[in-house]
Amino acid sequence: MYDFTVRPKSMLFICTGNTCRSPMAECLAREIFPDIAISSAGLAGFSGMLASEGAIAAMAARGFSLEAHRSRAVTSYLLEEAELIIPMTSSHKRAVLAHFPEFATKVFTLGELAADETENDNTALAEINDPYGLPTEVYLDTANNIEKLLFALAAKLPVK
Repeated sequence: MYDFTVRPKSMLFICTGNTCRSPMAECLAREIFPDIAISSAGLAGFSGMLASEGAIAAMAARGFSLEAHRSRAVTSYLLEEAELIIPMTSSHKRAVLAHFPEFATKVFTLGELAADETENDNTALAEINDPYGLPTEVYLDTANNIEKLLFALAAKLPVK
């Protein structure tokens, strides 16, 4: 489990293509953790892709812009630089660990990080499902889920 006595200096959010979930997580996390370097990347996407229309709309509804976002692929350098690597799903986590097992001590899903270990909390099982190609409402629900888990994580980390 993650050492919650230490506030990370950097976080890397990971999803499949870096056009939906991880850019939304990056955008929201920058607001919640202004003292932490936040970035995102994708496991299977092409570098340079725009954020999806649904992700742009979901963030615009919250007063944020993803217009300047461009996707990028996960690299060993990005993983090395991040103190905390946060895949959106357990399958993303397995993929990261299969290709980069040397980073196992700092790879945790958002659900794992947000879970309350003192209660019967199913948050650890939380997966950030892919809204790609679905209606904007699904992107909004995804953003709400990410934000809820980010606030739960924030409550567990020491204050800067």
